[in-house]
Amino acid sequence: YGKKCGLKMVRRQNLDAILVNIVKNRVYEDLELGEQSPFSDFFTIDKSKLNELDKKIKTYKSLISRRQEEIEKCKNRMKYLLAEQSKHFENPERADSYTELINDVDTNIKTMKSDILGYEIDISKLKKQKKLYTSVKDKVIEVATLQDYERWKELMKHVIHRVNLYNPDKFST
Repeated sequence: YGKKCGLKMVRRQNLDAILVNIVKNRVYEDLELGEQSPFSDFFTIDKSKLNELDKKIKTYKSLISRRQEEIEKCKNRMKYLLAEQSKHFENPERADSYTELINDVDTNIKTMKSDILGYEIDISKLKKQKKLYTSVKDKVIEVATLQDYERWKELMKHVIHRVNLYNPDKFST
């Protein structure tokens, strides 16, 4: 602070390359977190990431289907246990053993419903990430072919607030 670094000038190409790398790194972080930011409006990731997201979504949907099938089996088991419990109404000991089984099945159903809710939340997050990735594709092409320096400056104004330059001979950066 308050000291000059002693650099007389910085090549525009070097600064541009540094800024582009900073922006790209930031957008990848934003995309991984599924957040929308000025960075994620201009860059994207490769198709393998999109395929990975699709696989994860498919896996979660499959897990939801399995859980729903298991819930149906538990409901049928519950009906059976309730019917058996009612047959042994006069024998409290036997009825109590069915009550324990019924409670276990009910707990399993609640756990599976909770699992489904968690999977649905994960699917929602993955779909949000996928939407960000695909919406940014067009911007990547635009930026990759960008030749207009004024447009680059405008882009950088949206994503970079301040640039500090340090002389590597005087400071560790």
